[in-house]
Amino acid sequence: MSFFDSFANKIGHTAEAINQNKYLYSIKTAFTVYMPFIIVGSFATLFNTILCSEEVGLAQFATFSFLSAIGPAFTAINYATMSTMSIAIAFLIGKTIGQRNGVDENYSALVAVVSFLTIVPQAIVTVVEGMEDILTSGIATTSINAQGLFVAMLIATLSVELFSWLMKKEKLKIRMPESVPSGIARSFNSLIPVLLVLLVFSIISTVIFNWTGNYLSDIIYNTLQVPMQKVMQNGPVGIILLAFASAIFWVFGLHGNMVIMPILSPLALAGLADNIAQVQAGEAATNPLTMTFFRVYVVMGGAGVTIALILSLLVFSKREDQKLISKLALIPGIFGINEPLVYGLPIVMNPIFAIPFILSQLMATVVAYIATVTQIIPAASVEVPFGLPLFVNAFVGYQSFAAILVQVVILVLAFLIYIPFVLASNRMRGSETGNK
Repeated sequence: MSFFDSFANKIGHTAEAINQNKYLYSIKTAFTVYMPFIIVGSFATLFNTILCSEEVGLAQFATFSFLSAIGPAFTAINYATMSTMSIAIAFLIGKTIGQRNGVDENYSALVAVVSFLTIVPQAIVTVVEGMEDILTSGIATTSINAQGLFVAMLIATLSVELFSWLMKKEKLKIRMPESVPSGIARSFNSLIPVLLVLLVFSIISTVIFNWTGNYLSDIIYNTLQVPMQKVMQNGPVGIILLAFASAIFWVFGLHGNMVIMPILSPLALAGLADNIAQVQAGEAATNPLTMTFFRVYVVMGGAGVTIALILSLLVFSKREDQKLISKLALIPGIFGINEPLVYGLPIVMNPIFAIPFILSQLMATVVAYIATVTQIIPAASVEVPFGLPLFVNAFVGYQSFAAILVQVVILVLAFLIYIPFVLASNRMRGSETGNK
C-alpha cells in the first residue's frame, strides 16, 4: 500500500471514529438543531440597531420614531435565544445521548438541564456604592449564555451517562401495578435514578465551593473554555488548523465541515455571543472566529473556495468534461454548495486539484483573519444562514461593503492559485490521449 493510500485510510478511520462517537455526535446534533434560534437571535440584535435605535437606526427620524417602542421585543428575542443557550444545548445533548443509550430521551434531557443548573451560582450579588452588597436569588446570565456552553456540554454528558447506568439497575426501579398508566409508571421508574444523579452533582458542587470558594461551573469555564477561546480568537493558528482539518477531510471524500463541527460550533458560537454583547454595549466586536466568518470566507463558494475553481475551469480548461461539470456546478457554487464539483470533477483523491483546494482554503482563512484584526472589516455579530449567495452573505453578515471586497480579493487569489493546476490537468489529459 502506498503512503497516499495509507494516509487516506487513516483519515477515513479518524472521520468514522468522530462520526460514530456518541458524544461528538450529540454535540454536533445539538448545535445543528439550535442553529435557527442562534440566527434569529443575532438578527434580532441587528434589527434592534437598524430599526429601533434612536442614535443610528430608522427611529432617529421623526417619521419612524414609533419604532423605538418595539425595541424591547427584539431585546427579548435576543435574550431568549442567545442569553439562555446553554440550557437549550444541555437539553439537546442530554436528549441525544439518552437516545443512544436506550433510555427515555425526555428524562435524559431534563436530567441534563437540571444537573447543569445545580452546579451554577444560584444567587446574584449586586454591588451598590455606599451600601452593603445585596444578595438576591437568581441565575446570572453569564452562567447560562455562551459562557456556560462547555460547562453545559460536560455536565449534560456526565449526568446522562450516570442516569443511563442507574436506569439499567432493576433494583432502583419502583414497580407500579399494571393498572397504572404507562406515563406515571415511567415517572416512578425514573424517580430514584433522578434523585441520585441530582444529589451527586449538587453535593460535589457544594463541597467544591466550600473547599475552594469557587463554583464548579466557574472552575470548568476557566479551565476548559477560556484557554480554548484564547487559542482560537487571539491568534490565527487555531483558526488555520480548523480550516486545514476541514480541507483535508474533504479531499478524502468526507464532509470536512461536519467533521469539525463539534469543535467549531461551541467556540464560534461563544465568539458570536461575545461580539453581540460588545455591540449592544456600544463597543467594537473583537472575536474573529464565528460561524459567519467560517461560512462567508473560509468555505466561500464551497469548501476550498471551489467557486474560483469553477471559474478557472470555464476560462482555461480545454476538456469538455470539466467544462460541463463546471457549468452544472456554477449556480450551486454561488450558494456555497460544492458537492457536484468535489465528487464530480472529482477533487476527492485527486492530487492535481487537492493541493490548490487546501491552499485556497488556507489562503481564504488568512486573508479574512488579517482583514478582521486590522479592522478592515468588523468582527461578525450576525449569524448568517447557510445558503445565502456569494457577496450577499458577506454584506448581511458584516453590514459592510468592505466585507464584499474581501470576498473579491479571496476569489481573485484563489482563481490564480487554481490556474496552474487546471493547465496541468489539461496537459495530463493530452499526454494520456497521446499514449493511447
